[in-house]
Amino acid sequence: MVIDNGGSVREQLWRDMRLRVTRLDALPNGRFVVQGHTPAGDRNAQIVGRDGRCRRSFTMGRAVEFLMADRRHHVWSAYFDEGVYVDPISAAGLVRWDSGGNRQWGYTPPEGTEYIDTVHAFNVDDGVAWANYYPTFPLLEVRTDGGIRLRSTPVAAPAGMAVHEGYVTMLGGDRAAGSPAPLSPDRA
Repeated sequence: MVIDNGGSVREQLWRDMRLRVTRLDALPNGRFVVQGHTPAGDRNAQIVGRDGRCRRSFTMGRAVEFLMADRRHHVWSAYFDEGVYVDPISAAGLVRWDSGGNRQWGYTPPEGTEYIDTVHAFNVDDGVAWANYYPTFPLLEVRTDGGIRLRSTPVAAPAGMAVHEGYVTMLGGDRAAGSPAPLSPDRA
């Protein structure tokens, strides 16, 4: 691993890496969370310490589309349909973990709202995750205190999402992917 910390570049040798890594993000205190594939296919995520050693291996589920960590030690994983329909962990579509790899929360849509099939755009801020998902493409805001807010947007299937101080910007979109379903005022 090559790490650039404000212009100071250093190499970090990782030991005990049992994954073919496909996703990674930095955790506070110089640690990393990595997700990938193993020959056995089970424990497909690891927490890597500052010293490059595996601190914990765990099962994150199948078909991880996004993996992001925030500065409050939360790890968020968002999934696509190939995991949502076949894997009990991925079935929620969006899952929050602690920085030790323990599952803390999984998304359950409010009554009358579509479940997550595939997360198209995703981002996190400290203690908040933002997602836009198929089939109805609502803007989902999830807070670590349990708060969930759904809003309709004119953007279906965005290619990306940026979040800054409560402002959300979505990149692109594909109206042919479907029309966002209107949400009732109590969910807006």
